[in-house]
Amino acid sequence: MNSWTEKGPGRKKCPAAGCVFFVGVRARVCACGQAFGAAKSAPRRHSRFQKRASDPDDNGKEPKEDRRPVLSTPSGRCPAELESTEPDAVQEWVTAVRAACPKVHLTNRALRYYLRQFFGLFTDEYTVVAAQLP
Repeated sequence: MNSWTEKGPGRKKCPAAGCVFFVGVRARVCACGQAFGAAKSAPRRHSRFQKRASDPDDNGKEPKEDRRPVLSTPSGRCPAELESTEPDAVQEWVTAVRAACPKVHLTNRALRYYLRQFFGLFTDEYTVVAAQLP
């Protein structure tokens, strides 16, 4: 283990009170006995999977964690047709679209993306239906 009494490139000051040594940057222990811990890694900011509880099973067990990938921008055509802008028709459409994609969780952003196939982006119909999404 190398230690120095003066600053230099690649050296860090020992944080122990009264210690005059400088140690190498990758050193874990100073000559005075002070131990340096490894830097903690930053926590993951987001996950590809969205954690949420699903409905309880029929037998009354606790809800299971849903580990399906989250999809915000789907590709291709919408798997279901939207009949009208009525709230009941919109809820049926949402149910049909989500049932057609059982391997992924479609976010509201994905549903709004599909809405663009039926209505223009800045039309009143688009705004009305987008406000009704769960």
